[in-house]
Amino acid sequence: MGNRFRRGVALGAYGLSAALSRFDPETYDDVEVFCAFLGYSRSGHSFIASMLDAHPNMAIAMEVDALRMVELGADRRTLFKALTMRSAFMARVRRNRWSGYDYAVPGGHQGRWERLRVIGDKQGRRTLTRIHEKPQLLDRLRDTIQCELRLLHVIRNPFDSIATMHNRHHSVTKASSRAGTEGVVLPDLLDKKIAAYFLQCRRMEEVRTTCKLEILDIHQEAYLAEPISGLAMIIEFLGLGASDEYVQRCASVTLSEPRRSRFSIEWPPGSIASVRSHMRDFETLFRYDFHT
Repeated sequence: MGNRFRRGVALGAYGLSAALSRFDPETYDDVEVFCAFLGYSRSGHSFIASMLDAHPNMAIAMEVDALRMVELGADRRTLFKALTMRSAFMARVRRNRWSGYDYAVPGGHQGRWERLRVIGDKQGRRTLTRIHEKPQLLDRLRDTIQCELRLLHVIRNPFDSIATMHNRHHSVTKASSRAGTEGVVLPDLLDKKIAAYFLQCRRMEEVRTTCKLEILDIHQEAYLAEPISGLAMIIEFLGLGASDEYVQRCASVTLSEPRRSRFSIEWPPGSIASVRSHMRDFETLFRYDFHT
């Protein structure tokens, strides 16, 4: 998906929500926290965002690109309208299906809410990139949202993230569909994905060090092992409580174990060692290895 297309999406969301917000009687007076995501591609942001969107007091949108809307000049009402519209669209039109996965929570509040207290945008990699390149956007975001800003940093085993990034690349998809070469690695592409992943890791550490942000680290594997306590931790971080019914509904659609995408490809000699070497630079990755 190219930058020109993304700019068009952001401009469209900005224009439509700005127009509709003038006639919408809905207010956002009860919003206390803005939830944003920071991190890397293919790390599990979408699943976490979907579980939060099912909470009766939250609306977490899929990839509105809130910082881009702020950069374009969106005010609080326009931004929040775009986010709630996207949440409703995902539930009512897309049926909470995203990137080939079904994120619907039976009986959840996805696309609707009782009292909206937390609102947010699931846009991890691009949000991180924008903050890293233009840290002044944080001040503009705070001025716009007029509430607390809290960020979720979702982390997955790097080998799984990188393998998924490789497999999702359009050239691999085309090659597989033409020649039945599923699992075949394109070494140059894999090297690019390794470099891209650890570039985001470095940016994450720089943003964490230089910007005053409330960030919660969420290890995907730990969350999947204990989804009830993992979800409760996130909800508490965002300043809310959660009913047992809500937590149980989310747990019912949670995978019992992570998808180990690293085993879907044959890694070239040296690539595993390269990833291991990079991982030593980041404390959040110390727990991971290829075989764990």
